Amino acid sequence: MPLTDFRTRDPVNERRHSMQGYCLCSIPAVTVAASSEGFEPMGRGMPFLTEAKRSRQRRTWAVPLLVCAAMLAASCGGGSDDGGLRDRGGPDRDAPAPGSPNPVELEFRSTALGVPAAPDGRNWRTREYMGHRGLAAISAAEAYERGYFGQGVTIAVADDGMDPTHPDLAGRIVAPRHVVNRNAHVFEPGYGGRPGEGHGTFVALLAAGASGNAGGPFEIDIAGGSPIPTKNAHGVAPQASIMPIQLADGGQPVDAIRHASANGAQVLNFSIGVQQHYYGEYAGRDGVWLTVGKPLFRPLLGNTFLPGEFRTVAGTLRNSDMSVVWAAGNDGWNSVNNEVRMCGKNFIDEDGCLLGEGPVSAVDFMDNFSWLHDEDDLSRKVSFRDMWGECGREDCADYNSGSAWMVAPLFEPGLLGKWLVVGALDTDGEIAWFSNGCGEARNWCLFAPGTDLSVGTDRRGTLAGTSFSAPMASGALAVLKSRLPSMPMEVVQATLLASADPLGTRLADPDEPDPVYGWGRLNLGRAVTMQGAVRLPYSVAGTGEFGQGVPLRDARINLSPALAYVGQRLQSVEVAVGGVGGAYYNMPLSSTVSIGADGASSLGNAARDLLAPADGFRVEALSGTQRGFVEFGPDAEDTQAVGIELSAEALGRWRLRYGRCDACEGSAWGETSSASAAAPFFARAGRAVALQMQGDGVRPFVATGSGPEAREAPWRQVGLRGRQERGGIVSVAEVSRVDENRSVWGTRFGELGATRTATVQKRVHVSAPLGGTWRGRVGYEHGAGEVSSGGGMLAGISGLRAEGWSAETRGAGVFRKDDVVRFSVRRQTEVTGGQARIDHVVATGSSFTDAFYRGRPQSLERRRTMIDLHGRPTTRYAMGYGVPLGDNARVAVGLEYERETGDRALSTHLRMNF
Repeated sequence: MPLTDFRTRDPVNERRHSMQGYCLCSIPAVTVAASSEGFEPMGRGMPFLTEAKRSRQRRTWAVPLLVCAAMLAASCGGGSDDGGLRDRGGPDRDAPAPGSPNPVELEFRSTALGVPAAPDGRNWRTREYMGHRGLAAISAAEAYERGYFGQGVTIAVADDGMDPTHPDLAGRIVAPRHVVNRNAHVFEPGYGGRPGEGHGTFVALLAAGASGNAGGPFEIDIAGGSPIPTKNAHGVAPQASIMPIQLADGGQPVDAIRHASANGAQVLNFSIGVQQHYYGEYAGRDGVWLTVGKPLFRPLLGNTFLPGEFRTVAGTLRNSDMSVVWAAGNDGWNSVNNEVRMCGKNFIDEDGCLLGEGPVSAVDFMDNFSWLHDEDDLSRKVSFRDMWGECGREDCADYNSGSAWMVAPLFEPGLLGKWLVVGALDTDGEIAWFSNGCGEARNWCLFAPGTDLSVGTDRRGTLAGTSFSAPMASGALAVLKSRLPSMPMEVVQATLLASADPLGTRLADPDEPDPVYGWGRLNLGRAVTMQGAVRLPYSVAGTGEFGQGVPLRDARINLSPALAYVGQRLQSVEVAVGGVGGAYYNMPLSSTVSIGADGASSLGNAARDLLAPADGFRVEALSGTQRGFVEFGPDAEDTQAVGIELSAEALGRWRLRYGRCDACEGSAWGETSSASAAAPFFARAGRAVALQMQGDGVRPFVATGSGPEAREAPWRQVGLRGRQERGGIVSVAEVSRVDENRSVWGTRFGELGATRTATVQKRVHVSAPLGGTWRGRVGYEHGAGEVSSGGGMLAGISGLRAEGWSAETRGAGVFRKDDVVRFSVRRQTEVTGGQARIDHVVATGSSFTDAFYRGRPQSLERRRTMIDLHGRPTTRYAMGYGVPLGDNARVAVGLEYERETGDRALSTHLRMNF
């Protein structure tokens, strides 16, 4: 039912036997004052209000949705069969563990969450901070003094509306959405000519209001009403972004979840709920009785629309890293307060509560009330006692439940870890009189301050309601996410729950959430300072010369172009990185290990390369038999190499060359320069020092890496190069051995595993006349590597091979004198064979959410995964045309196309000599 349907309806005189609708979970000051005191017994064994008090109560029904929420639920739901999820003490808890808990005897470091930043020494307990008592109650300053404010996190607030221009929210609004109007115009609405209450804006301010804001005026603008003055509101996550989602006029929760998920929110706050009024018979009393604002109980949900929506939401959230936070509701349905408000009528359509109204105990209600789910057939009734069976005041979890959306994971276990229910604590740290308990949602439920929250002026008074305890938890999730940015929200949420101060039965059994309080009292300070809750395993220890394993979280991988696609393949490898409450979380290796890759050469150089001779421009200086030189690339300012040529009768002519080009082999034409004979293909030439013997015939050469990258991954090369020219046909062949001390074809696996690689590399290039002024060239290169590894998760690499080829035709004076035409095709050097073996540890038996939320057994298991190193082939085609412009200038145009990606580029180049 639309959000607005309950704004003016009188539930006491509602004709239908039951109804549902979304309502805001806040307690206004007038409702807090209208407590249960002053009841007087006036017959039929049912206490009810005096006429004056009854009149005041009726006025409460008619005020805006914010006020009616005093009686309405942010409810839980469930099905007739909870699939063994009803409580953590069920049969699944006693199932045998799937083997030894740690069969591989891994070491775990207690600081794997990362040691939190040290306190900065500043006093964050400012007047503004102390003016919002909820911040001190959750120890928020412990997070602020370590630099965690929710930065980089987005909190979506789904509510009746929001004023995005409020000074404490403006500037941090992202992706606003009015789900009914399908636009970005969100606002705080007024209702039926009455002034608005600012509900959604207050929720956002509590979650993420700015701190230290000197601006103003601080007020909430209301559509069709006067602004509501506020204080400078300091929210829990003052640096988080806010995503307003307006549900007024019929928006549904699933609409908000879709928008928040699609736009990257990490937290979504719902301070709304579902209400159900039950008409029925009361044992020993005449007439028909109505419950006033009770939750939609789980055993009745099977006949409602909600389970279908739960399935839809589970599908939406399946690949979303987001926690959905729900207010527990303000029905007072818990075994502490133990009350149900009732209204007695002589017949269903009778106005008023002539047979009495007032509270009865929850035990009395459960034992004596029978629901009439067909007002036209009074024989069709369901006893609440029959639905739940015998349960006393202390041991019936349903006495504590809000329901409907709050227990959605009972219907859809895929929502576990993505669902959080929040009840309200009073100033004494106990459940507020109006708050529902956790009940069947206790495995994903905690409590936060929900009364006397002062973010308004005297006109507004203090805020109370689970509407306002929920954003306290939403803000805390955002702050904790900024502390644990690499952890998924399932683990962030579990850390928040595990760090809560125990209340109720959890004081004696920390692993068992309490039926009323769930995991207990929100403690953000304790959450951000936890270190051992999530632990990352060491790499599998190696032996021999490579030493022992190192912490996985410190591993770094730097991929060269030849192995660039390995990073994508590593995403399929999962490692156990969890540990909250003894539950391990399997996370992709690529999310745990830092993986970087050198970019492939870009398109767009065909025109420039067309005008560049194979060896670049050359400047020489002669001194006897010695010749110094500097080689430039296509652009004169690009120094490609420097060196010296030496001549001696006994040794012949030698060249000592220092190549400074990091991508000399990146040309679309693929011509062979003098650099390529002294550099491994996997480094794309890179920076190298080479000593080469010059001339035709078979000549030796040696080379070694130079520069910062070579210091991190040193290599050396020794080889022979042969050149022969006959009848205009030039052929060049070379064979070499390349040894790498800490890399595999330029890829450095770092702490993941030490490596050494020996590669045999072969190359051949042939150019020949094709007739007239045309000339053709073909080239081929091949490498085979042997890799030894150890000391980490990289257990070994085998069968490593790579190859590439190119072909080109070039014509001079084709259309006019001195013009040049080129066509080329090149298959970039790619890995054509090879596998890497990864030893890793995964959690088995149950998922993280099953283990943490349902207590199901887990163990660690060692696995070996094979990673295919085969690269994706990249074939590039290029054509170009160059022509002189007078005596001192040339212009060229080039077109390139990459078949596999469909990328293409058109380039032009002008060169002038002065």
